[in-house]
Amino acid sequence: FTLSERALSIMVRASSSHMEWTAIDKTFQAQTRAHRMALKAQLQTLNKGSLSMIEYIKHKLSIADSLAENLHPISDEDLVGYLLSGLDSSYGHFSIAFMMKDAYASVDDLAGLLLEYKRVSFLYEQKFYSMDPSVRGLGTSRKRD
Repeated sequence: FTLSERALSIMVRASSSHMEWTAIDKTFQAQTRAHRMALKAQLQTLNKGSLSMIEYIKHKLSIADSLAENLHPISDEDLVGYLLSGLDSSYGHFSIAFMMKDAYASVDDLAGLLLEYKRVSFLYEQKFYSMDPSVRGLGTSRKRD
């Protein structure tokens, strides 16, 4: 096996094997902590933006999985909150209705509902924009005499 330059420099300075392992442990704990903090920041700040709903959900879940692999799992309740907080204002009514549910809802429940909401919204938009403009209230205005 090979040692990184960082680990090798720690070992050279240590006067005992106990000091070597303690220094290496502290160094890698700091790196792990920094990585964990970066992942948490990503989870908190990632917004859906132009991502498709499935890409957005997968990305958030991937970050949560990485945190779990680093022995810091995110609870379902917190992950639901992170997913909802990254949605834009067009999901405001959906988010409020979802949070008002009195029954426990898992991340999988939320993901399924978000995908269905997106599908239904898309179908509604398609139907709305295929209607005659006068039916949509977009008819031509008449001049008054």
